[in-house]
Amino acid sequence: MIRIEWDDAPLSVQRIAVRRELPPAYLTRLRRIAVRHGLFIVSPAATPQPGDFWLGCTPDGGWGDADPQLVGWVSLFDLDAALDALEVTADDRLLVLVG
Repeated sequence: MIRIEWDDAPLSVQRIAVRRELPPAYLTRLRRIAVRHGLFIVSPAATPQPGDFWLGCTPDGGWGDADPQLVGWVSLFDLDAALDALEVTADDRLLVLVG
C-alpha cells in the first residue's frame, strides 16, 4: 500500500482498477508501480473497496456502497496526473525506506 495526495486529500492505495484497453505506455507505467509496491491491478469487474484507485474507468457493477473518502477515481483526462502522483509517492517511499 502507498499513500498519495489526490483531490486535496490523502488516499491509501492498495489496488489500481484499470481497463486493459489503455494505451500500452500507461499500462507499462502502472505495472511498474504495482510490482514495486505490491499493489494489485484489477479490472472494472471488481467491486469497489477501500484502498482502490480507479483510473479512467468505473465499476461495471456500479459504485454500490463505496465510500468516496476511501476510494479514488480519475477520469481519462487526468490519467497522466494520477500516474505522476503514484510515481512521486512511490519514489518518496523508496527514499524514506532507504534512509
